[in-house]
Amino acid sequence: MADQGTDSERNWIIRMQKGDTQALSEVYLHYYQRLSYFILRTAKSPALTEDVVHDTFVKVWEKRIQIDPAQSLRPYIYTIARRLLLNLLNRAGHETAILSEMRNFVSASENSTGRALDYGESEELVREALERLPDRCREVFVKCQLEGLSYKETAAQLGISENTVSNQMVKALKIVREHIRMKHGLALLLGFITGLAQV
Repeated sequence: MADQGTDSERNWIIRMQKGDTQALSEVYLHYYQRLSYFILRTAKSPALTEDVVHDTFVKVWEKRIQIDPAQSLRPYIYTIARRLLLNLLNRAGHETAILSEMRNFVSASENSTGRALDYGESEELVREALERLPDRCREVFVKCQLEGLSYKETAAQLGISENTVSNQMVKALKIVREHIRMKHGLALLLGFITGLAQV
């Protein structure tokens, strides 16, 4: 059975559902510190924690009509925060894996083909991959991965939503990964053909 909400929570929910932004501010002030501590224990990053907490209250406002005033607001807020954090961590892990694949590609190619690629050639590979990206994808990729900006900072600089940044990053990383795999396949084929010619 779900926890019943307090009078204050019912009041906040009803006011938010009527479009009262002051009610959201009161909810924010009431839960901010405890929610930040809750997220920080897992995120281990003040910047990531701040992003998750901010996005949580944005989501609460967006979903305010669906909130049941008779139920406790606290579990609802914490559930949203937990889901947002897990999504961010999963996405970060996915991106880290792809970037690691980019960094390790050259040595993997060397082992597979016996052909040593120097630093300039690996830089060329990355440059080629970036050139394949559509303009917006490249812009977002450079901001997030090369300049080290957060999704929130990138969104603010480019005048787009964080969701757009996320979608563009997914698209960019997919294109980069496919380019690297294509080049890897060509390198393997070249090495195989060269080996046959020497037999």
